[in-house]
Amino acid sequence: MTTQTIIKEGLLAANGLKLHYSEAGDGNPLIVFPAHNTEPFDALAKQLAESNRVISLNLPNAPNAASTLSADELSQAIKRLGFERYSVMGTADGAPDALAQAIATPGDIDKLILLAPARLFGSANEPRGLDRVTAATLILVGTRDTSGAAEAGRLCREKIRSCHLSFVYGAGPNVAADRLEACFRTINDFLEEGEQFIICRESQMLRP
Repeated sequence: MTTQTIIKEGLLAANGLKLHYSEAGDGNPLIVFPAHNTEPFDALAKQLAESNRVISLNLPNAPNAASTLSADELSQAIKRLGFERYSVMGTADGAPDALAQAIATPGDIDKLILLAPARLFGSANEPRGLDRVTAATLILVGTRDTSGAAEAGRLCREKIRSCHLSFVYGAGPNVAADRLEACFRTINDFLEEGEQFIICRESQMLRP
C-alpha cells in the first residue's frame, strides 16, 4: 500500500539569499531544481522521497534563473539544513541551475542528474566549466525530444569525467511525465550505486 507523501514547506536563507522549498522523505539528501512554472513536488519527486530526503526548490520563473542564483550562497544555505554533501537533480530549464551548482561547488555534490537538459547553452555555444564537474552524472533524454536536449547530453558526456547518457524510448521533453516508472527506476538505481552504475552500464535506450 502506498502511503501519502507528507510535504513540508521551508525557507533557505544565507547572506541575503531567500529561497522557498518543499521537502519530503528521509535518507540521503537530493536537491531538486524543477522545471519552471511546474509543481515543486511532482510525481517523480514523490516517488524518490520514499527512499531519499527530497528538497525541491522554488526557483525564479525567469529564462536565465541560473544566473540569478549564487551557487556559493545556495551551498551555504543548504548546509544549514544539516548536511555537507548532497545530490542535485535538474529538469528542463531547471537543469542549468543544477549544473551550475555542480560546477561551482564540486566538493559539495555527490551525484548530478539532468532530465531533458535543453537550455544548457544559453547565449554561449557551450556551458563553461563542464570539466570541473566531479560528481557522477546521469542524463535522461526522451527519444521524441527535439528541443536540443540530446545534443546537450552528448556534450556533457564528452566533457564530464563520469557521465552516463540514456535515451528514454517514446518520451518527449517532459521525459519523467511520459515515462515515470522508467525514469524513477533508473534514477533510484543511480542514486544507490553512483559511479558503479556508470561503470556497469553503457549508454542505452530505456524501453517499456
